[in-house]
Amino acid sequence: MGNAWWNLTLRFLLELSALLGLGMAGCSFPAGFGRWILAFALPIVAAVLWAPSRCSTIRADRAGRRCRCRAPSG
Repeated sequence: MGNAWWNLTLRFLLELSALLGLGMAGCSFPAGFGRWILAFALPIVAAVLWAPSRCSTIRADRAGRRCRCRAPSG
């Protein structure tokens, strides 16, 4: 079963809404500079942690093609 364009669009929009929700959660902390740091840091950390799992899903979806994103090797 291939990925239809609407399925990929829905996945993308759901991921964006999850990142937006994390940013709003960080912004809901009490006033101060820390809330702005959380508003930006929470979505960025979530995206960095989420990317490798999405990459392996894309790799499995494309049946044999190599994934373009690579986790940094240290």
